[in-house]
Amino acid sequence: MEHNMKVCLDGPVFEKFKSDFDAVLKDTLTKMVKNSSPEGSVTGKIKITLETRPNDFGVLYVAPLFEHKVSGSTTQKLDLTGTIDDEFCLETDAESGDFILNEPERAQTQMDDFAVGKV
Repeated sequence: MEHNMKVCLDGPVFEKFKSDFDAVLKDTLTKMVKNSSPEGSVTGKIKITLETRPNDFGVLYVAPLFEHKVSGSTTQKLDLTGTIDDEFCLETDAESGDFILNEPERAQTQMDDFAVGKV
């Protein structure tokens, strides 16, 4: 590493972070195009830890530790809709405890009742 390096995103300290960010960005865009994903994101995080260390002469100095993580994700959303419009009565099966759908009791006999032997 060079001496007197400016700590900024364009400086040599963050070359690996930028390289990793570019790789994840390219991978995320490739997946989005391949899977027809309408949305995606790339997140970069830099964690900074300051440690006090002694140099060779025992003089303490502050040493920064920069750790980075770059993540990419794509969103592929699928919406399916539908409606059950029949008249059903929601009941609980006494033996299994499962929910079941039955026709509600009616006050009048309907033509379908004759076909299924209800009357």
